[in-house]
Amino acid sequence: MSLCDRVVIISAPANTIILGEHAVLHGYPALACALQQRIWVALEATNDGFLWVNSQLTQYRAPLANITDHPQLRFVLAAARRYRSSLTGLKITIHSDFSHTLGLGSSAAITVAMVAGLEQLLYGQYNLQKIMCTSLQLVRYIQGSGSGCDLAASAYGGLIAYQADPVQVTKLNLSAIELSELPPMALIYSGYKTPTSDVIAQVAQAARNKPKYYAQLYKVMGRCVELAIVALQEQSWSTLAKHINHYHHLLQQLGVSDATLDRITDMSIKQYAMAAKVCGSGLGDCVFLLGQQQLHGWNRPQLALRIDSQGLRQELDWPESGK
Repeated sequence: MSLCDRVVIISAPANTIILGEHAVLHGYPALACALQQRIWVALEATNDGFLWVNSQLTQYRAPLANITDHPQLRFVLAAARRYRSSLTGLKITIHSDFSHTLGLGSSAAITVAMVAGLEQLLYGQYNLQKIMCTSLQLVRYIQGSGSGCDLAASAYGGLIAYQADPVQVTKLNLSAIELSELPPMALIYSGYKTPTSDVIAQVAQAARNKPKYYAQLYKVMGRCVELAIVALQEQSWSTLAKHINHYHHLLQQLGVSDATLDRITDMSIKQYAMAAKVCGSGLGDCVFLLGQQQLHGWNRPQLALRIDSQGLRQELDWPESGK
């Protein structure tokens, strides 16, 4: 079968970080998970010399030799540029089960799905380690920085412990039954976001003024994640909740929580959530809840979370919801 007779369909799960934001950029561990919502990518090789993209966000067409930028397709186009020397034309169709505004790692999911799909289309297979390496290079080229924790969660699936330098991914061996026994989890959207690169730059500037303080803070954050991973493996949910709440206080000290995020966490605890913390880079985006699937009295989007033990997956058919 020639390349141009082939269509490859790959799906990758959404993801969220549970603990480890910011500290993971300084060599400390993070804890993240894949979610049941997925992004689907169909890749069809053609001979027309063009790149075509059809997604729920936008449509795009350009010569392969001159792939111009598009703000809603940065990661898709970066992957296409990376492999275009091996292509004579490419049609890409994208379907997502979730909104890119909800902080579910859509950029990471689409990046690993694109790289895996192109590897499968061109070479007949893909390797998770290579997917991680290539995807991380693309993300850092586009954003200027990035730990790769979200990429690893989407690539490997399940619950992962992650370190960035050097990249180490450890998939926590919890059975389907053990995963089902996790307390309920949810994400509560604040209603606004600050770009991750802006938050990281703000924290970096503060760290330059107090280097010893921030170095010690990152160390404490790293230890908090290590203890949380042990609690998770031992299924000690109250201990896990204690470490998640502690990490929120550490993020407050880091300067990435704000009045709205603190209000959400306070409301959640008053409604008997086991734990609540800033999720992601902070200064907006979402709050992660443990032990509760809904925040009553909050009129912004919120989502109950369920972990998907599978990461990247080659599919035989397009999802019914995407037809």
